[in-house]
Amino acid sequence: MAAAPSVAAEAGIDLVTVADVRLTLSDADGSGAHAGGQSLVRFGEGANAARLAFASLELRPYVGRTFDGLFQVRYDTQGGLDLIEAYGRYQTPDRTLSLRFGLMFPPVSRENVADGWQSPYTITPSAINSWVGEELKVLGSEASWRWRAGGHDLLLSAALFGFNDTAGTLLAWRGWALTDRMVGAYEGVTLRQVPALPAAFPEQAWDTKPVYEVDDRLGYYLRARWQPPKGPVVDALYYSNRADPQQVENGQYGWDTRFLSLSLEGDIGRDWHYILQGMEGATQMGWPLKAEPDRRAVDAHFRSAYALLSVRLPGARGEGWRVSGRVDLFEVADRSWVNIDNNNQSGHAVTLAAARRLNDWAELWVEGLHSRQSRPAREADGLARVEYANQLQVSLRAVF
Repeated sequence: MAAAPSVAAEAGIDLVTVADVRLTLSDADGSGAHAGGQSLVRFGEGANAARLAFASLELRPYVGRTFDGLFQVRYDTQGGLDLIEAYGRYQTPDRTLSLRFGLMFPPVSRENVADGWQSPYTITPSAINSWVGEELKVLGSEASWRWRAGGHDLLLSAALFGFNDTAGTLLAWRGWALTDRMVGAYEGVTLRQVPALPAAFPEQAWDTKPVYEVDDRLGYYLRARWQPPKGPVVDALYYSNRADPQQVENGQYGWDTRFLSLSLEGDIGRDWHYILQGMEGATQMGWPLKAEPDRRAVDAHFRSAYALLSVRLPGARGEGWRVSGRVDLFEVADRSWVNIDNNNQSGHAVTLAAARRLNDWAELWVEGLHSRQSRPAREADGLARVEYANQLQVSLRAVF
């Protein structure tokens, strides 16, 4: 009986709210990456305005050292109110074994580690982690085992999941983008008017739903993370959703998508931090081609990499600026029907951001982003094949 008050004292719910009010100036042509457009950046022409970019609410329940969880909902000006994550986690008291279960992001992102699944380095994440926020959300279970000895820290994880059968749609038909949008559990993303869709895929809806189950087949991912006593943290993850590329349900096709992600992350002295991450994979949808059975009606290989460097500058009471710079490279190789709808893409982007905490709850952000892409499919929409897009954002972010 005496133990009950102690257990109760160790249980509770932490509440975190984040709101981002933002001024955006963009010279991108078209309607932006999330409105059926083919721009690289989130906001296209006519979007130069101040707005509430997003607001999120996180509930973090915990019971002692063994159980915790996360429930996050988010309001977005382009997607409305939606569920982002909802999972629980059990850990042994020594943190050797853990089990995570529910709706969650696979542990791909090295950038988005702050409250509200935001990046502490830039407003706009890399092309890799922009795609994670758009299309990589799974419903499943993840088991992890941790080993520590001699200053080494090794983490091995494996997961089985469903409800991510449509991942890859945006990469194949729109290409990479640079956006801080997080697509929720119930939201659909508008597709551009792909010429091949009406005739070749009449059942495809004009929006794709990233959290969707088509074929009742489980996907999986495997992860290994090693932190040596000195040197960078090495992180590798292999993902395969094992979707049936010939299944379609309620306008949503299965996309057989798999990729490998590798990253290095570490510190240089006390104030400098760096992240290097690369991803390479492929996605396929539709029937096999008779002449080349290893290819399908929609077949795209994709790759991307970035290098990020961040420094904390000294300031009054330790609240100086954090300045971060990042260079992105990305490519999609279209291996199907390029004479009808050429979805090849190549490009790069340079991002420079500065952030400073103003007080206990407010942060000021300034970010400039310059990007270039070459994408032949843009010409079908009356746009130039090569796009140079510049985006300036000033954000006041409140965290409670």
